[in-house]
Amino acid sequence: MNGSTTVNPRLFFVVSAFNQFGGSLTSVILLTLATINYGAQGAVLIWIAFYVAVSMGGMLAHILGRHLTGLLAIFVSEIARAILLLPIVVFPDCPLLLLCATQFAIWLLESVYHPNRYSFINQMFPEQKQKAEFLAHLQTFDSIAGVIGPVFAGLLILSVSYRVGLLLDIATYVVSAVYWRRMSYERNLRHLPRSNLMAGFRALLDNSQVRNVNVARILSNALFVFWGVFLPTAVVHGIGVKYSSLAYGVSAGAMAAGIAIGGYGISRYIRNSHMGSLRVVIWLAALAVFFAGMAMLPAVYERAVGFAGIAMIASLLGVAIASARTVIVVAGQQVTPAPILHLVMAAGDSVVRILSAALAMMLGVLVNANSGGGLALLYILALACLSSLAGLRVIALVERAMPK
Repeated sequence: MNGSTTVNPRLFFVVSAFNQFGGSLTSVILLTLATINYGAQGAVLIWIAFYVAVSMGGMLAHILGRHLTGLLAIFVSEIARAILLLPIVVFPDCPLLLLCATQFAIWLLESVYHPNRYSFINQMFPEQKQKAEFLAHLQTFDSIAGVIGPVFAGLLILSVSYRVGLLLDIATYVVSAVYWRRMSYERNLRHLPRSNLMAGFRALLDNSQVRNVNVARILSNALFVFWGVFLPTAVVHGIGVKYSSLAYGVSAGAMAAGIAIGGYGISRYIRNSHMGSLRVVIWLAALAVFFAGMAMLPAVYERAVGFAGIAMIASLLGVAIASARTVIVVAGQQVTPAPILHLVMAAGDSVVRILSAALAMMLGVLVNANSGGGLALLYILALACLSSLAGLRVIALVERAMPK
């Protein structure tokens, strides 16, 4: 890969994949500890802490961006995440409140890492071709880490101990922090640009096409929310607490594989097609959600699902999420004015994440009160219908707006 930058691409890719692996370890370990000590209800609260943290992450990134350069903000967040895991290493039977608070803080800080990483890439690669090549390689490494990391984490916890997993997790954050600190010494990069979020919110309110795209975003993101809240119930009833770490790892890895494979296939399909081809992608997403809902029937009635069932459900949802994302990205770029695209994305992220956190809390109450029950199945099947209708509405609006 040729370019004017002195960044070592291979080292950058490895450190990024290492960081993603650390995130997989964190998720699997905290979910496993909550499941072992507090059952499915405890694991559901861990998921809710994750969604609430993600909903507030943009605010933290904005605050840190005012006082620290992007690379220094990454360094501080990575060191903080390593320190936050130390109490759980020392206290094996920690209270659920500590587990939830750790999950919340870890993923709140994660929101600092990604926008600053992409800001760094934008500043290092001003030429679009170099940037596209670099991002393609980065996506490949991230996808591999996203598939392998969770499964390895589950096996590590099951065969060795969660303490070893936590120490390795801490090591990933320290390695990442050292790398980004060294980069901050070598480069005097700009702060992230300050954004006027209100301009993005105004566009959401004033532009019906932009509103429809964000409705589709909310519905597609609800797929991930639902599976995260429902998974602990399926694991406890179908596989058992002993193998919960491996079950969580398999689920995360299978979903990542579904997203990666589905995204690759769909991108090749629509590369030389017109907007109407996105209708096929929407129906693919709806069918994937429908079959995932059918596969959940054994878990709904508290019968064994098994690892194969969890992998199938998660991979189908991964394909559905990839399909929805493809339509949303293409449609969003078509209907949103280019000068305010980043502002609309930031405002949309805020809305989607806040609603996802609220949905997670609502579903957590329903699942815990009904052990999954018919409400969960009805929800996901209704979501398939709503997602397909919202997607087709978005496509129709975009086709109407495009020049003849």
